[in-house]
Amino acid sequence: MHQLAGDFYGRLDAYGAALSDPPALEYAMARNVWRLESHAFAGALAAYVASTAAAQANAPISAMFSEEGWPAL
Repeated sequence: MHQLAGDFYGRLDAYGAALSDPPALEYAMARNVWRLESHAFAGALAAYVASTAAAQANAPISAMFSEEGWPAL
């Protein structure tokens, strides 16, 4: 459990720091999802993550618990 928590918080820190830097977020996605330096889908995934984070940052907390609070793919 300790390792799992460490991995989770490590990724949380990496993604949070990279949200304002699209190439860094794309790299973090490729590294953590596919364990590669780059991946063809990493850019699309990073863009979705960034847009979802921005939408949720500007929404009330209750939006996270409804379907409308999550942008469609």
